[in-house]
Amino acid sequence: MISQALSCVGNYLKNQQQPIRISKMTEPTPAPSHPGGPREIYGKEDGPIILIHGGAGPMDPTDAGINAATRDVIAIAQSCLKRLKNKDPLDPVEEGLIQLENNPKFNAGYGSALQEDGISRLTSAVMDGSKQKFSGVISLSHIRHPSKLARALQTASSRVLTSPGAENLAQDLHLPTENLVTTSRLNQYQNRLNNPSQSVDTVGVAVLNHHGKLASGTSTGGRGFEKPGRVSDSATVAGNYASPVLAAGATGIGEEIVDDALCARLETR
Repeated sequence: MISQALSCVGNYLKNQQQPIRISKMTEPTPAPSHPGGPREIYGKEDGPIILIHGGAGPMDPTDAGINAATRDVIAIAQSCLKRLKNKDPLDPVEEGLIQLENNPKFNAGYGSALQEDGISRLTSAVMDGSKQKFSGVISLSHIRHPSKLARALQTASSRVLTSPGAENLAQDLHLPTENLVTTSRLNQYQNRLNNPSQSVDTVGVAVLNHHGKLASGTSTGGRGFEKPGRVSDSATVAGNYASPVLAAGATGIGEEIVDDALCARLETR
């Protein structure tokens, strides 16, 4: 059984101008009331739409922690709305991922989970549905925004990089190296030495813009406490996929998501 929170914009048929159908894979935790904010979507819905998930495993599992993270996700989504007017659907995707990577409440960028050896290694991928192009970076250390690299690789001949290519690209883009470990994440890592069942997971953004174009993106520090060098599902089309008719990003047990080729298979449902 895959444990996941899935962002999915699906079955948008541009040539027939049919409305969106949103696939809800799991029931969400009720969010605090926000006048003028997001709402539940069932069945058909006209675009544009931006969907953001903050990961299957919260950094702070208390009610207060979940509510605070939910408020931040809502604020990030609202700040990205204006970018839905841009022709490139990856603009709001990248902006949403950058903001999630800046926020230590989420397992992406600054404050990401630590692997078994106490080092954070980040993965991010984006996919432009209109061009059906996937790009990403794997196991990147000391760079806050792997999503910037994933976006930059959209126009490269080699579109998925790991070390040393990812680090070389970060230097070319003049991205600074920094210590991404927060006190909270270090404490969580130390607690996991005695409680390995704890886990955290991937964030993602999926959009349908004003021009009817779909795109998706994911960013993650991995599930935490895994073997160094583990490859996340986010670096594959199983965990992040977009086409002219669908945009999806998954979070949960990466190995199971890959086994089911989850996001790519949604298109054929």
